[in-house]
Amino acid sequence: MQRIISSHLSDFIKKEKNHSNVLIINGARQVGKTYLVESVLKQNKKSIHINLEKDPAIKMSIEKTVDFKDFTRLLEIKFNFKDNTNMVLFMDEAQECHRLGSFVRDMKETWSNTKTILTGSSMHRLFSEEQRIPVGRMDFLTVYPFSFREFQRATNNENAVFGGPVRLTMLKEMLAELAKHGAKMFIITMGNSRLVEHALIRCGLLKYFDGISEDIPKQLAVQVLMNTR
Repeated sequence: MQRIISSHLSDFIKKEKNHSNVLIINGARQVGKTYLVESVLKQNKKSIHINLEKDPAIKMSIEKTVDFKDFTRLLEIKFNFKDNTNMVLFMDEAQECHRLGSFVRDMKETWSNTKTILTGSSMHRLFSEEQRIPVGRMDFLTVYPFSFREFQRATNNENAVFGGPVRLTMLKEMLAELAKHGAKMFIITMGNSRLVEHALIRCGLLKYFDGISEDIPKQLAVQVLMNTR
């Protein structure tokens, strides 16, 4: 399943550059961060994937490392890591390891051929208050939930847009499919919410949405907050 943001990640991996910045990928839980990276890394034979939430033993081992050289040695022993051309180190749920933030600077400056990707849903926790933020040594990507265009691609309905009876029928079918799977759908406007509501009534689409608002609905905000904890 192709995400629009995939091209940015592919460009980062394919770019031939020594001492690449560390790529920080942030996003709420369950938006597809891990799937995104794994799908792109299938095209790269030299990669290491470490999930620090699912592997508490390796997390504790990293916490106990004395310095960056000791951290590199740990990766060499546990994962046969080598700072070779096209090597990609993917560390998932990176914020779970407090020691890791102190190594970001060296990942950029010491490793010459390794592309490092750190992902997590709370990446603000990666650096402690005592640590200096390695400004200029990181690139950032934020993964959001599926956009409507991405949903169109996934369902092979890229031409389904507002307007025209055929396109309207296709749009209704897609919305009905989302509703069948329990999706909560809200429309957030920049104003004129009443006009939007009347337009949806005329098109027969209002019934598929849980609400229209000029601000994020409270029930949606609470759900997002719970999913990011």
